[in-house]
Amino acid sequence: MGRLFIIGFASLILFSACDPDKWLSGYSALWYVKNTTDISLKISHSRMRTEYQIIAPGDSVCIFTTGRLLGDNELPPFDDILALDNISVYDEEGNVLQEWHQGSNTVEEYSIFREEEWRHYKEHISGPEYAFIWVYDIHSAEP
Repeated sequence: MGRLFIIGFASLILFSACDPDKWLSGYSALWYVKNTTDISLKISHSRMRTEYQIIAPGDSVCIFTTGRLLGDNELPPFDDILALDNISVYDEEGNVLQEWHQGSNTVEEYSIFREEEWRHYKEHISGPEYAFIWVYDIHSAEP
């Protein structure tokens, strides 16, 4: 009987010491590119599974996601999107309209990789999970 009491007591301490919300919680971050022009665009980047994605006027596509676990519920670091080497935008005929290269130093090419160019669209909380959504607006089809 004493052994059963000790096992039960140890189990109670173990379960009360673990805070599952702390260890199961985390966040994901999603980065979208939105087409605010009046023509359809094609977008490609180094981590895509297909050759390109089509973005109709007014639509957006997710170009990158990341996540963290183990109780780290702070805002996701913007550095995660720098894992993309480049992003290219084409018109419907396949002509290059804009390219961004992560290593570029010019403002025009580097702008999509600058944090201030992105807007915080929404934060979704579901239980212990957070999802931070960021959007980059393509305002013009011209470079």
